Amino acid sequence: MTAVAPPRPLFTWLAPPVPWRYLVFSVAASALLLVMGFNSQWVPWDDGLTSLSGTGWSDLAASVSMYLWAVAPALALWRPAVGGTVAAMPFLITLGDSAKTWPLVLFVSLLACAVTATWRSRRAAVVLAGAAMVPVATYAAGRTTIVTGYGFEVERGAASLPNLAFQLLLYALVAAAAVGLGAWMRASYLASQSASALAGRAEAVERESAVVGERARLARDLHDVVAHHVSLIAVRAETAPYTVTDLSPGAAALLSEIADDSRRALDELRGVLGILGRSTVGAELAPQPGATDIAALVEAARRGGDDVVCVPTDLSGVAAAPGYVAYRVVQEALTNARRHAPGATIRLDVTAVGGGVLVRVDNELVDDALAADGLVVDGNGLAGMRERVEALGGTLSVSSGEGRLRVEASIPAEAP
Repeated sequence: MTAVAPPRPLFTWLAPPVPWRYLVFSVAASALLLVMGFNSQWVPWDDGLTSLSGTGWSDLAASVSMYLWAVAPALALWRPAVGGTVAAMPFLITLGDSAKTWPLVLFVSLLACAVTATWRSRRAAVVLAGAAMVPVATYAAGRTTIVTGYGFEVERGAASLPNLAFQLLLYALVAAAAVGLGAWMRASYLASQSASALAGRAEAVERESAVVGERARLARDLHDVVAHHVSLIAVRAETAPYTVTDLSPGAAALLSEIADDSRRALDELRGVLGILGRSTVGAELAPQPGATDIAALVEAARRGGDDVVCVPTDLSGVAAAPGYVAYRVVQEALTNARRHAPGATIRLDVTAVGGGVLVRVDNELVDDALAADGLVVDGNGLAGMRERVEALGGTLSVSSGEGRLRVEASIPAEAP
């Protein structure tokens, strides 16, 4: 199943980033405002009654106003107050004009700012829509004139009260529609993000479910195959002294040790099965080995034929978590040495450091090529050792050279 990525916003330097739909609307609104502005018949200070009439400043002011109205919606994406101020500026600076006119494009620019401002703040959008109604209110009061452009005549403020009320209502509905459009754009974008996030979480749950199912299947396979054969080994080792009458005492003792090791292997296998299949079968709780159990582990390795040199030390002060990891490190190191250097001397040094523990394992390598090609140093067992040690904030170093393999693990009492 392919992950559904959320809509990628543009201009991430804007905080929060602006979605595509707002940018497209801003560009479209700017183009419309430019067309309306250049086709508008509004020219400030050009009524023949001001000192700027006929000086060329009125045409320049009209041109600058058109561009200000066009960029105002884009500025409102960044700061709604800035966009609204820029849009209203041409009208504000001409309040002293004796004609007191304002163009319809001003109303449209403020409404476009209200739409884009909804991305930042819906309250700011309502304020901008209200600001767009101010010139309309002055027109309704008969104090200003609306310039519509496109060859249409200038609308005068003198009109009947019902007509003015109808026009005010019409403009108010347009302003409310602009705010509603902006709110819908924002809500639809957030809904698409939420849907994408839900799709991502559903995919993660599906992957986790697949992993849990696979672990449960693996647990069943281990239980049905491996555990069965290990249990057979234990049973045959225990019953051998009774079924074979000519066994020597040494052979009977060896078979008894094999049976004990098989039972311990079964206990550990059941613990692993409980972890793997915990989604379907509850694991039985059992005490975990600790640092004080390392001595028994070493003794079992010696009984199995390994030449382990270890100086007994007091490990009773080692905490439970580092003691468990140290036990597993020693267990894996002994297994690794038994596999790759059978019969070689294994030197083990386990020292308590505060509540933590320091483990050093050094053994000869029967075949130097094993270390050279990385089979020993980069094995899966050592990778598991490293994960256990580093999970507690410790360090694990594995090195080989001069025909020897050295493993050193420092496990603190508490993870940093």
